[in-house]
Amino acid sequence: MKKINNEVNKKAFALPSHKKRNDSLIAYAFLAPALILFIVFTVAPFVMSLVLSFTDYNGVEFTKFSFDNFKNIIEDKYFMNSMKNVAIFAVFYVPLSIISSLIIAFLISKIKLKHNYLKVIYYIPSLTSGAAMIFVWKSLISSTSIVLDSGYMAMVVIIAISLYGCLGGNMLIYLAAMTGIDPKVYEAADIDGANKFQQFLHVTVPLLRSSTYFIFTTTLIGSFQLFDVIYLLGLYNNDKAISPVVEIYLSAKELRFGYGSAMSVVLFFFIMVVTVITQLFVRENNNQKKLFNHGKDKYAKKYASWEKTH
Repeated sequence: MKKINNEVNKKAFALPSHKKRNDSLIAYAFLAPALILFIVFTVAPFVMSLVLSFTDYNGVEFTKFSFDNFKNIIEDKYFMNSMKNVAIFAVFYVPLSIISSLIIAFLISKIKLKHNYLKVIYYIPSLTSGAAMIFVWKSLISSTSIVLDSGYMAMVVIIAISLYGCLGGNMLIYLAAMTGIDPKVYEAADIDGANKFQQFLHVTVPLLRSSTYFIFTTTLIGSFQLFDVIYLLGLYNNDKAISPVVEIYLSAKELRFGYGSAMSVVLFFFIMVVTVITQLFVRENNNQKKLFNHGKDKYAKKYASWEKTH
């Protein structure tokens, strides 16, 4: 009897085949515009760049198809220097952007009065045009005694401007994630005698690991694509500040499209390798659940035991 009822229920809730087919067509219709744009503006240019990277294309024609561009990249001290610069930039920029946005988000989340105004104030730089923001910074720097052509001062300024621009967006991501943390966990930590710093370190930080990984990945990828700050500050002739994307842009201006495409392909695979390595590292750490869930489990159990006794 039970088997018959199950079969009847399945037939009752089963959709007709034509209904399923219509739903699939509707889904594909909604996906089609985005898919077409992705193919036209992402896949097609990548394939074209990959093909051109094996040629000496100058905007009109190419005379040969070879690996010469990639051989020249290995020997190109300017491109290798730009890779070193962007690696130095990423080493400082990525941790600073994560730490600063996390601390600001945590402090704002603890302010009960007019915290929405603070969100707007910190998010405004993210809404401002990047070019306008950079020109404002450029005018401020020109009115001081800072010399961008001296040593690594240019890199310091680039990091500072980039941090100013990304802080608001990362802060909002953390604030949104913090709203999903159960307040009872903080209450349990407070009962256990944890101060605000200990709550931040042992409760907030572990529970925001997904948001931190997302910000880390996107910020890391963006750091290797650094261009606008360097170019608009006029630092493309500074060997301590130039980036691979600026090198690619300059090669295009010199009509060396084949060589520029080869540099972009090398940069793409470099970013992909770095991203895969970070994913493997995070996945390995995620397997160690005790490490990440220590704060949550400890204070959640404390809160449960406290509720039973009161």
